[in-house]
Amino acid sequence: MKTGFVSLIILLLLLTGCNELSFVPGTYTAEAEGYGGKITADVTFSSESLMSVVVTSHSESPNVGANAIKTAIKKMIAANGTGIDGISGATYTVDGIRDLVNNAATMAKVNKPKKFARNK
Repeated sequence: MKTGFVSLIILLLLLTGCNELSFVPGTYTAEAEGYGGKITADVTFSSESLMSVVVTSHSESPNVGANAIKTAIKKMIAANGTGIDGISGATYTVDGIRDLVNNAATMAKVNKPKKFARNK
């Protein structure tokens, strides 16, 4: 009876862990196209989450685009994924940041890219 119970606990732990995202920890430089041109950033992952996105260059508008970048990054870090809502008036900029972070996640060998991108 104990063996069956222990086996069940181990199976549940394994199944629970299978739903979690994982990355190769580190900082990855990625780029993508935004509204105003190329956006470049250093994206840092821990073994389980998106930790930071530091934009190193962009040509987005100072008011709308730059603010959308900051807002999108905050939302992605909080959601641990790129499946966030868009920002009115800055669709191409947010799409660029999403693509950039998804590219970095691919470099970091994300185990479930669809889960990361859809944020489910």
